[in-house]
Amino acid sequence: MVGKKMSLGMLIAVLTLVMTLLGCSNGSNDGPESDSRLIGLWTDSLGTELLLTDHTFEFLKVEEESSIPESRGNYSIRGSAITLAFNDYHGDYLKTFFNDEMGIEHDLSSRWYSRAQLVSFFQNYLWVEYEYTTEQIDEYFHDVLNAEFDRLFHSINVTYSFNEENDTLSILYAGADPVVHTRIPILL
Repeated sequence: MVGKKMSLGMLIAVLTLVMTLLGCSNGSNDGPESDSRLIGLWTDSLGTELLLTDHTFEFLKVEEESSIPESRGNYSIRGSAITLAFNDYHGDYLKTFFNDEMGIEHDLSSRWYSRAQLVSFFQNYLWVEYEYTTEQIDEYFHDVLNAEFDRLFHSINVTYSFNEENDTLSILYAGADPVVHTRIPILL
């Protein structure tokens, strides 16, 4: 009996080790998929560059001879569908966005901002520049800025296709024509 208990215990230990090393699967693929063909720097006819790495992305706006960072985040793939989750926006892009879209002039630094960091920046901005009270700041966020922040910090679902023959990536945004991106060779 002791030998059988020892053998059963050893069997359980070995099975636990094997499942840990190999991973346990119930037959479904619940984790994010990958498509290594997408990794790289892409450009489109609209003057936007898209940098895709393994499950992260960054959009850049091309102006004259330079690229200005706009937004970045994480993406996940399921079949031919990509979900883009926008996590950060760059101060250089936000200066233009808030000035042109909302008429707010401010001095954001040339760095990445999360939603929480932007909220803090604008609370301080309204406090110092306009001497808003806490109640006025809360009202302004409720009436104006939260909607703008929701518009910026969101997730979108798109579909994509990859053409290996001409190394292009087509992304279809809801309600729009496909945007065709061409790979930009990266010189080392």
